[in-house]
Amino acid sequence: MATGAVILDRPTSLLSSLKRIARVGVPLVLWSCIYLAWYQFALDAKVGNWLLAILLNRAAAHLWFVYAIIGLYIFLPVLAVFYTQSTAGQKAIFLAAWFIGASLNQFSSRVFGHPIIAIDLSYAPLYSGYVILGAVLYRWLENHRDRHWMLISCTLALIALCAAIRLTWAWPVSHRSTSTVFFDYQSPLTVVAAIALFVALQLMFDRVAISWIRSTVSFFARRTFGIYLSHFLLFQFYFTYAKGDFLYIDQIGAWIWFPGATIGALILSGALVWTIQKVPVLKMLSPD
Repeated sequence: MATGAVILDRPTSLLSSLKRIARVGVPLVLWSCIYLAWYQFALDAKVGNWLLAILLNRAAAHLWFVYAIIGLYIFLPVLAVFYTQSTAGQKAIFLAAWFIGASLNQFSSRVFGHPIIAIDLSYAPLYSGYVILGAVLYRWLENHRDRHWMLISCTLALIALCAAIRLTWAWPVSHRSTSTVFFDYQSPLTVVAAIALFVALQLMFDRVAISWIRSTVSFFARRTFGIYLSHFLLFQFYFTYAKGDFLYIDQIGAWIWFPGATIGALILSGALVWTIQKVPVLKMLSPD
């Protein structure tokens, strides 16, 4: 959504697409090598051919997102033409069909065993819709910056998140199995939460006047990509050498452990990326 918001209406050419792919592709290859080296030499795992592992698979689970971004950059010219040349009504039709086909129908099929409607509306893939949605919302916000939109968005996000948590908790009780269906990316609760949080966070940051808060957010914002790439390595280290396990959750509670782990990973990986960006040779690992 953020990618669509900032680049979808910019001029797009083969050269600009290749530059964008290289900007994320080079760190992807480098960090993939780091993770493969970790698995092979620190954990004595059999990783096989590193080149094939990078091309055909993922060196770490969370790197799927970078592969998805590369796919977005490849299809960006098509999405950009549709976004810049279509009317507001055409965008609305696209997003409505996308929400039903990529979200509601998929969600209903997993939960109830059948889609909401039989019409095949799966022509717009999940991630392409999020890209268009981000751009549409970003332009909409230019003329809708009233405080009440922030309150509505915060409330809607909280309702969607709480519903996802509650339903995920209740699912094993009735089905005797766990499921991620309520917070997967195609879940309508996730779509609603994404829309609401996207709007709320934009409006919130516009109203932040305290300089150190803006500076702190900006500090992490400039290092988001590197933090995403590196944070998983910190967790790998923790669970390997610190003997960390999920037994701690029972001792201090999930509502403390998970937010604490998230904040700790953010701070440590942010410090790591900041250090990397200070070294010219290593800056390729995490461009700002």
